[in-house]
Amino acid sequence: MVKVYNMTVFERTIRSLLTAGIENIQVFSEKNSSKFAEIIEKKGPWSGTIKLLQSKDLESEIRNLKNVILMNQPLLVTPRYIKEH
Repeated sequence: MVKVYNMTVFERTIRSLLTAGIENIQVFSEKNSSKFAEIIEKKGPWSGTIKLLQSKDLESEIRNLKNVILMNQPLLVTPRYIKEH
C-alpha cells in the first residue's frame, strides 16, 4: 500500500490496466484484502471491473482465462507498456 504521488501503487496499476483497455481485473490476496476492498469500493467505476478473490482461488480462476498478466509484487506499469507486451 505504498503511495506514490498521492496514489497507492495498487491504484496506479489498476488505472494503467484500465487505460490500456483491460476490463477484467482479478486481484488475489489474503494480505491487505480489506484495504484492497476499500480502495475498490471508493473507485465507483472500478467496482464492476475488479474482482477481489482469495489466493486459494488463483489456480482454478486462471484456468478459465486467456491473455493473463500475473503480477506478484507491486509494480508500476504504463498503459503503453501493457499494450506493447
